[in-house]
Amino acid sequence: MYFELRVFFYDREVNRHNAYSRGSKKVYQFLEDFEQAYGRFRKKRGYYEGMEREYFIRSDKADFEELFQMVKPFERKLEMVMDIDQIYEESDIESADAYFFTFPKTCYFYDDVFSDGEDKEPFNSLRQLCPECYVRGIREPVYIKPNNGLRKQFAAGFAGASDELGGGLNILSDPLRDYLVQRGIAEKYFRPVYTRKGERWCYCFWPDERRIPHLALLDNMDDITWQCPTCGRHIHHSTAESKGESLWNQLDIPSKYGNYPLPKRWELKREIGESLPPLSLTEDYLFRDTQKMVMSREMRSLIVEKMPKVKKCVRPIYFADFDTKVGQDGRVEIIYR
Repeated sequence: MYFELRVFFYDREVNRHNAYSRGSKKVYQFLEDFEQAYGRFRKKRGYYEGMEREYFIRSDKADFEELFQMVKPFERKLEMVMDIDQIYEESDIESADAYFFTFPKTCYFYDDVFSDGEDKEPFNSLRQLCPECYVRGIREPVYIKPNNGLRKQFAAGFAGASDELGGGLNILSDPLRDYLVQRGIAEKYFRPVYTRKGERWCYCFWPDERRIPHLALLDNMDDITWQCPTCGRHIHHSTAESKGESLWNQLDIPSKYGNYPLPKRWELKREIGESLPPLSLTEDYLFRDTQKMVMSREMRSLIVEKMPKVKKCVRPIYFADFDTKVGQDGRVEIIYR
Protein backbone atom coordinates (compact mmCIF):
# COMPACT_ATOMS: atom_id res chain seq x y z
CA MET A 1 0.00 0.00 0.00
CA TYR A 2 1.24 3.49 -0.81
CA PHE A 3 -0.11 7.02 -1.18
CA GLU A 4 -0.28 9.01 -4.37
CA LEU A 5 -0.08 12.78 -3.94
CA ARG A 6 -1.44 14.85 -6.81
CA VAL A 7 0.14 18.30 -7.08
CA PHE A 8 -1.53 20.58 -9.59
CA PHE A 9 -0.18 24.03 -10.54
CA TYR A 10 -2.51 26.40 -12.40
CA ASP A 11 -1.39 28.57 -15.31
CA ARG A 12 -0.64 32.29 -15.13
CA GLU A 13 -4.17 33.31 -16.13
CA VAL A 14 -5.60 31.69 -13.00
CA ASN A 15 -2.71 33.12 -10.97
CA ARG A 16 -3.17 36.67 -12.33
CA HIS A 17 -3.67 38.26 -8.89
CA ASN A 18 -0.63 36.88 -7.09
CA ALA A 19 3.13 36.72 -7.15
CA TYR A 20 3.21 34.27 -10.06
CA SER A 21 1.60 36.72 -12.49
CA ARG A 22 3.85 39.53 -11.24
CA GLY A 23 6.89 37.57 -12.30
CA SER A 24 8.24 36.86 -8.83
CA LYS A 25 11.73 35.42 -9.20
CA LYS A 26 11.27 33.36 -6.03
CA VAL A 27 8.10 31.74 -7.40
CA TYR A 28 9.73 30.95 -10.74
CA GLN A 29 12.74 29.51 -8.94
CA PHE A 30 10.43 27.39 -6.77
CA LEU A 31 8.70 25.97 -9.85
CA GLU A 32 12.07 25.22 -11.41
CA ASP A 33 13.30 23.54 -8.22
CA PHE A 34 10.07 21.53 -7.92
CA GLU A 35 10.42 20.35 -11.51
CA GLN A 36 14.00 19.33 -10.89
CA ALA A 37 13.08 17.39 -7.75
CA TYR A 38 9.82 15.79 -8.95
CA GLY A 39 9.85 16.08 -12.73
CA ARG A 40 9.92 12.30 -13.07
CA PHE A 41 6.35 12.24 -11.68
CA ARG A 42 5.02 14.92 -14.02
CA LYS A 43 2.19 14.04 -16.37
CA LYS A 44 1.69 15.46 -19.83
CA ARG A 45 -0.57 18.48 -20.07
CA GLY A 46 -4.17 17.36 -20.03
CA TYR A 47 -7.45 18.98 -21.04
CA TYR A 48 -8.29 20.55 -17.69
CA GLU A 49 -8.91 24.27 -17.88
CA GLY A 50 -6.09 26.29 -16.38
CA MET A 51 -3.68 23.39 -16.05
CA GLU A 52 0.00 24.14 -16.35
CA ARG A 53 1.73 21.36 -14.42
CA GLU A 54 0.43 18.20 -12.82
CA TYR A 55 2.39 15.63 -10.82
CA PHE A 56 1.39 12.26 -9.32
CA ILE A 57 3.96 11.52 -6.63
CA ARG A 58 4.19 8.15 -4.87
CA SER A 59 5.02 7.90 -1.17
CA ASP A 60 7.26 4.87 -1.78
CA LYS A 61 9.38 6.84 -4.26
CA ALA A 62 9.55 10.30 -2.65
CA ASP A 63 9.68 11.89 0.81
CA PHE A 64 6.39 13.70 1.40
CA GLU A 65 7.73 15.62 4.38
CA GLU A 66 10.46 17.19 2.25
CA LEU A 67 7.88 18.04 -0.41
CA PHE A 68 5.50 19.68 2.08
CA GLN A 69 8.30 21.76 3.56
CA MET A 70 9.31 22.84 0.07
CA VAL A 71 5.76 23.86 -0.88
CA LYS A 72 4.67 25.54 2.35
CA PRO A 73 6.40 28.96 1.81
CA PHE A 74 4.63 29.32 -1.55
CA GLU A 75 1.13 28.11 -0.74
CA ARG A 76 -0.25 31.69 -0.73
CA LYS A 77 1.91 33.01 -3.55
CA LEU A 78 0.42 30.95 -6.37
CA GLU A 79 -2.70 28.88 -6.97
CA MET A 80 -2.14 25.15 -6.57
CA VAL A 81 -4.05 22.05 -5.56
CA MET A 82 -2.82 19.12 -3.50
CA ASP A 83 -4.84 15.99 -2.82
CA ILE A 84 -3.94 12.46 -1.91
CA ASP A 85 -5.20 8.94 -2.57
CA GLN A 86 -4.48 5.73 -0.72
CA ILE A 87 -3.49 3.10 -3.29
CA TYR A 88 -3.86 -0.57 -2.42
CA GLU A 89 -1.45 -2.99 -4.00
CA GLU A 90 -2.37 -6.52 -4.99
CA SER A 91 -0.85 -7.98 -1.82
CA ASP A 92 -3.08 -5.71 0.33
CA ILE A 93 -6.18 -6.78 -1.56
CA GLU A 94 -5.45 -10.49 -1.66
CA SER A 95 -4.74 -10.62 2.09
CA ALA A 96 -8.07 -8.94 2.98
CA ASP A 97 -11.01 -10.85 4.51
CA ALA A 98 -13.86 -8.79 2.98
CA TYR A 99 -14.35 -5.75 0.77
CA PHE A 100 -16.20 -2.61 -0.14
CA PHE A 101 -16.74 -3.36 -3.82
CA THR A 102 -17.53 -1.08 -6.76
CA PHE A 103 -17.44 -1.66 -10.50
CA PRO A 104 -15.33 0.92 -12.39
CA LYS A 105 -18.06 1.69 -14.93
CA THR A 106 -20.63 4.30 -13.88
CA CYS A 107 -24.42 3.98 -13.96
CA TYR A 108 -27.10 6.53 -13.11
CA PHE A 109 -30.46 6.14 -11.44
CA TYR A 110 -33.27 8.41 -10.34
CA ASP A 111 -33.21 10.13 -6.96
CA ASP A 112 -35.12 12.65 -4.89
CA VAL A 113 -32.53 13.45 -2.24
CA PHE A 114 -33.14 17.18 -2.68
CA SER A 115 -36.91 17.07 -2.33
CA ASP A 116 -37.11 16.99 1.48
CA GLY A 117 -38.12 13.34 1.52
CA GLU A 118 -41.18 13.79 -0.69
CA ASP A 119 -41.59 11.29 -3.53
CA LYS A 120 -42.17 13.72 -6.38
CA GLU A 121 -40.88 11.36 -9.05
CA PRO A 122 -42.30 7.80 -9.35
CA PHE A 123 -39.00 6.44 -10.67
CA ASN A 124 -36.87 7.61 -7.74
CA SER A 125 -34.67 4.87 -6.33
CA LEU A 126 -32.46 6.87 -3.96
CA ARG A 127 -34.40 8.88 -1.44
CA GLN A 128 -33.93 10.83 1.76
CA LEU A 129 -35.07 8.76 4.73
CA CYS A 130 -35.08 11.31 7.54
CA PRO A 131 -35.55 15.12 7.58
CA GLU A 132 -33.42 15.42 10.70
CA CYS A 133 -30.23 13.55 9.77
CA TYR A 134 -30.63 13.46 5.95
CA VAL A 135 -29.64 9.79 5.64
CA ARG A 136 -30.28 8.26 2.22
CA GLY A 137 -31.34 4.81 1.11
CA ILE A 138 -32.27 2.77 -1.97
CA ARG A 139 -35.83 1.57 -2.33
CA GLU A 140 -37.43 -0.95 -4.65
CA PRO A 141 -38.17 -1.11 -7.48
CA VAL A 142 -34.83 0.20 -8.76
CA TYR A 143 -34.87 2.24 -11.98
CA ILE A 144 -31.75 3.27 -13.89
CA LYS A 145 -30.85 5.39 -16.92
CA PRO A 146 -28.86 3.10 -19.21
CA ASN A 147 -26.93 5.15 -21.79
CA ASN A 148 -25.56 3.78 -25.07
CA GLY A 149 -22.16 2.99 -23.57
CA LEU A 150 -23.70 0.97 -20.76
CA ARG A 151 -26.03 -0.85 -23.15
CA LYS A 152 -23.09 -1.82 -25.34
CA GLN A 153 -21.06 -3.05 -22.39
CA PHE A 154 -23.89 -5.13 -20.91
CA ALA A 155 -24.77 -6.64 -24.29
CA ALA A 156 -21.23 -8.03 -24.52
CA GLY A 157 -21.76 -10.47 -21.62
CA PHE A 158 -20.15 -10.29 -18.18
CA ALA A 159 -20.47 -6.68 -17.05
CA GLY A 160 -21.23 -4.47 -14.07
CA ALA A 161 -21.48 -0.80 -13.06
CA SER A 162 -21.80 1.28 -9.91
CA ASP A 163 -23.85 4.39 -9.25
CA GLU A 164 -22.48 7.90 -9.42
CA LEU A 165 -24.41 9.23 -6.41
CA GLY A 166 -22.89 7.04 -3.74
CA GLY A 167 -26.08 5.18 -2.91
CA GLY A 168 -24.27 1.85 -2.83
CA LEU A 169 -25.94 0.46 -5.95
CA ASN A 170 -24.00 -2.10 -8.01
CA ILE A 171 -25.71 -3.46 -11.12
CA LEU A 172 -24.64 -6.55 -13.05
CA SER A 173 -25.53 -8.20 -16.33
CA ASP A 174 -27.68 -11.30 -16.61
CA PRO A 175 -24.75 -13.59 -17.57
CA LEU A 176 -22.74 -12.50 -14.51
CA ARG A 177 -25.72 -12.91 -12.20
CA ASP A 178 -26.50 -16.35 -13.66
CA TYR A 179 -22.88 -17.43 -13.23
CA LEU A 180 -22.84 -16.38 -9.55
CA VAL A 181 -26.08 -18.28 -8.91
CA GLN A 182 -24.65 -21.36 -10.61
CA ARG A 183 -21.60 -21.12 -8.33
CA GLY A 184 -23.74 -21.18 -5.19
CA ILE A 185 -24.71 -17.54 -4.51
CA ALA A 186 -28.38 -17.54 -3.51
CA GLU A 187 -30.86 -15.73 -5.75
CA LYS A 188 -31.97 -13.57 -2.81
CA TYR A 189 -28.77 -11.54 -3.19
CA PHE A 190 -30.02 -10.04 -6.45
CA ARG A 191 -32.93 -7.79 -7.37
CA PRO A 192 -34.26 -6.81 -10.81
CA VAL A 193 -33.48 -3.34 -12.20
CA TYR A 194 -35.90 -1.61 -14.57
CA THR A 195 -35.97 1.17 -17.14
CA ARG A 196 -38.67 3.84 -17.07
CA LYS A 197 -40.59 1.80 -19.63
CA GLY A 198 -40.95 -0.92 -17.03
CA GLU A 199 -38.78 -3.49 -18.77
CA ARG A 200 -36.35 -5.47 -16.63
CA TRP A 201 -32.92 -4.46 -17.83
CA CYS A 202 -30.44 -6.14 -15.47
CA TYR A 203 -29.95 -7.03 -11.79
CA CYS A 204 -28.41 -5.30 -8.80
CA PHE A 205 -26.70 -6.68 -5.71
CA TRP A 206 -28.96 -6.90 -2.68
CA PRO A 207 -27.53 -7.58 0.80
CA ASP A 208 -28.54 -10.17 3.36
CA GLU A 209 -31.28 -9.31 5.85
CA ARG A 210 -28.73 -9.68 8.64
CA ARG A 211 -26.82 -6.46 9.13
CA ILE A 212 -23.33 -5.77 10.39
CA PRO A 213 -24.05 -4.46 13.92
CA HIS A 214 -23.40 -0.97 15.19
CA LEU A 215 -19.66 -0.26 15.59
CA ALA A 216 -18.65 -3.73 14.34
CA LEU A 217 -17.01 -2.22 11.24
CA LEU A 218 -14.58 0.63 11.86
CA ASP A 219 -11.59 2.36 10.38
CA ASN A 220 -8.52 3.33 12.38
CA MET A 221 -9.25 7.05 12.34
CA ASP A 222 -10.70 9.32 14.98
CA ASP A 223 -14.36 8.39 14.51
CA ILE A 224 -17.59 9.82 15.89
CA THR A 225 -20.91 8.00 16.25
CA TRP A 226 -24.27 9.73 16.66
CA GLN A 227 -27.85 8.44 16.93
CA CYS A 228 -30.52 10.52 15.26
CA PRO A 229 -33.21 11.45 17.82
CA THR A 230 -35.88 11.42 15.11
CA CYS A 231 -35.33 8.13 13.26
CA GLY A 232 -32.95 6.32 15.64
CA ARG A 233 -30.40 5.54 12.92
CA HIS A 234 -26.71 5.45 13.81
CA ILE A 235 -24.60 7.93 11.84
CA HIS A 236 -20.92 7.15 11.92
CA HIS A 237 -18.12 9.09 10.27
CA SER A 238 -14.47 10.00 10.51
CA THR A 239 -13.35 13.39 11.77
CA ALA A 240 -10.43 13.24 9.29
CA GLU A 241 -7.96 13.25 12.19
CA SER A 242 -5.57 10.34 12.33
CA LYS A 243 -4.92 8.68 15.66
CA GLY A 244 -1.32 8.27 14.56
CA GLU A 245 1.17 10.81 13.29
CA SER A 246 0.08 12.50 10.07
CA LEU A 247 2.36 14.81 8.14
CA TRP A 248 -0.66 16.02 6.26
CA ASN A 249 -2.40 17.19 9.44
CA GLN A 250 0.76 18.57 11.03
CA LEU A 251 1.51 20.90 8.12
CA ASP A 252 -2.11 22.01 7.56
CA ILE A 253 -1.65 23.12 3.94
CA PRO A 254 -4.64 25.35 3.04
CA SER A 255 -4.42 24.64 -0.69
CA LYS A 256 -5.29 20.97 -0.31
CA TYR A 257 -8.65 19.35 -1.01
CA GLY A 258 -9.88 18.05 2.33
CA ASN A 259 -7.79 16.78 5.20
CA TYR A 260 -6.72 13.23 4.42
CA PRO A 261 -5.29 11.14 7.27
CA LEU A 262 -2.50 8.62 6.74
CA PRO A 263 -3.01 5.69 6.59
CA LYS A 264 -6.52 4.24 6.71
CA ARG A 265 -7.48 0.64 7.50
CA TRP A 266 -10.98 -0.87 7.74
CA GLU A 267 -11.51 -3.63 10.30
CA LEU A 268 -14.49 -5.90 11.01
CA LYS A 269 -15.02 -7.75 14.27
CA ARG A 270 -13.81 -11.28 13.73
CA GLU A 271 -16.87 -12.94 15.30
CA ILE A 272 -19.07 -11.09 12.78
CA GLY A 273 -16.75 -11.71 9.85
CA GLU A 274 -16.44 -15.46 10.37
CA SER A 275 -20.14 -15.88 9.55
CA LEU A 276 -20.25 -13.17 6.89
CA PRO A 277 -22.77 -13.84 4.08
CA PRO A 278 -21.87 -13.06 0.44
CA LEU A 279 -23.37 -9.57 0.78
CA SER A 280 -24.29 -7.71 3.94
CA LEU A 281 -25.26 -4.17 4.88
CA THR A 282 -23.97 -2.02 7.72
CA GLU A 283 -26.40 -0.96 10.42
CA ASP A 284 -24.38 2.24 10.67
CA TYR A 285 -24.78 4.94 8.06
CA LEU A 286 -21.13 5.32 7.16
CA PHE A 287 -19.55 8.28 5.38
CA ARG A 288 -22.23 10.47 6.97
CA ASP A 289 -25.40 9.48 5.15
CA THR A 290 -25.54 6.02 3.52
CA GLN A 291 -25.29 2.41 4.56
CA LYS A 292 -22.48 0.45 2.93
CA MET A 293 -22.51 -2.98 1.38
CA VAL A 294 -19.79 -5.44 2.38
CA MET A 295 -18.83 -8.26 0.03
CA SER A 296 -17.29 -11.53 1.15
CA ARG A 297 -13.92 -12.70 -0.11
CA GLU A 298 -15.54 -15.69 -1.85
CA MET A 299 -18.03 -13.64 -3.83
CA ARG A 300 -15.40 -11.16 -4.94
CA SER A 301 -13.24 -14.06 -6.17
CA LEU A 302 -16.11 -15.39 -8.29
CA ILE A 303 -16.62 -12.00 -9.93
CA VAL A 304 -12.90 -11.63 -10.64
CA GLU A 305 -12.91 -15.03 -12.39
CA LYS A 306 -15.14 -13.57 -15.11
CA MET A 307 -14.03 -9.92 -14.88
CA PRO A 308 -10.29 -9.83 -14.04
CA LYS A 309 -10.12 -6.05 -14.54
CA VAL A 310 -12.20 -5.41 -11.40
CA LYS A 311 -9.78 -7.18 -9.05
CA LYS A 312 -8.50 -3.84 -7.68
CA CYS A 313 -11.88 -2.06 -7.56
CA VAL A 314 -12.20 -2.56 -3.82
CA ARG A 315 -11.30 -1.21 -0.44
CA PRO A 316 -10.02 -4.08 1.71
CA ILE A 317 -11.51 -4.97 5.10
CA TYR A 318 -9.62 -7.09 7.63
CA PHE A 319 -10.95 -9.18 10.50
CA ALA A 320 -9.72 -8.08 13.94
CA ASP A 321 -10.40 -8.75 17.62
CA PHE A 322 -11.58 -5.58 19.32
CA ASP A 323 -14.19 -3.96 21.52
CA THR A 324 -15.35 -0.36 21.47
CA LYS A 325 -15.92 2.38 24.01
CA VAL A 326 -17.91 5.52 23.19
CA GLY A 327 -17.31 8.75 25.08
CA GLN A 328 -19.92 11.37 25.92
CA ASP A 329 -18.77 13.38 22.90
CA GLY A 330 -19.48 10.43 20.61
CA ARG A 331 -15.84 9.63 19.93
CA VAL A 332 -15.19 5.94 19.44
CA GLU A 333 -12.25 4.23 21.10
CA ILE A 334 -11.13 0.86 19.72
CA ILE A 335 -9.83 -1.54 22.36
CA TYR A 336 -7.95 -4.46 20.83
CA ARG A 337 -8.14 -7.78 22.65
